[in-house]
Amino acid sequence: MFYGLTKGDKILIVVLLVVSLFSLYIVKAVSGDNGKYVVIQSKGEEIKTFVIGPELEGKVIRVEGALGHTTIEFGKNKVRVISSACRGKDCIKMGWIENPGEMIVCLPNQVSVRIKGKGKESQVDGGTY
Repeated sequence: MFYGLTKGDKILIVVLLVVSLFSLYIVKAVSGDNGKYVVIQSKGEEIKTFVIGPELEGKVIRVEGALGHTTIEFGKNKVRVISSACRGKDCIKMGWIENPGEMIVCLPNQVSVRIKGKGKESQVDGGTY
């Protein structure tokens, strides 16, 4: 595979590979999850907004819906519904969401949890077609 390459060529390939990987790491570390936030709505009105970050991990809040309380838990850069006053509990079965554009909706209790991000949401996805 490396036949015909000089020692200098091999060193150059290794250096370029290391610089590329390091650059990728820096870009990922700098961009992180900046700009990601959770919007919680109840009965059609926005009631709370949280910026996603490490300080939210483990936090649990209760939101009053049309039928009763919905309990929302925050994890490491993610969120989920852990209890609700609705019958089917589909909102709980959704599990964790963590990407901009993802949403948990409890229609009977009229509570929604949505992750938004700056310029990261797509208006059309694969499920649209």
